[in-house]
Amino acid sequence: MNCFEKNMVSVWYGHFASDDELFEYVEINYPEDENEDVFSGFLNDHKIDDFDEDFAEGVFLIDGADEGIRDVSYVDSFLSPLLNDLSKIDGKYNSLFFIYDCNVSGLPERNGRKLRFLAAYPYFLNK
Repeated sequence: MNCFEKNMVSVWYGHFASDDELFEYVEINYPEDENEDVFSGFLNDHKIDDFDEDFAEGVFLIDGADEGIRDVSYVDSFLSPLLNDLSKIDGKYNSLFFIYDCNVSGLPERNGRKLRFLAAYPYFLNK
């Protein structure tokens, strides 16, 4: 599924043993043979065709502290609704994954084994 929508950021949350595990899960692996499909645990679980890795970022929150969230690109423009939605999560999380210019909120929900979709938010470049 194609999720492109300018100035929207889709956010997923989950729990990983380490930041390495998070980044291995979301990393896109490009095969040497161009006839083979691009692979990522995240892409497979969520049925997203592809995303531009330059417009995505992950955050591993140490000791469950939300301070790392404040380092996320453009977060000032959607911090309040993000923190509100995170406060409603039943269960623990220590990782967030953001894809910019992507909105999966109107698509059929697909929650993977490791990351669950939280919400999509408008973001602003100059805020």
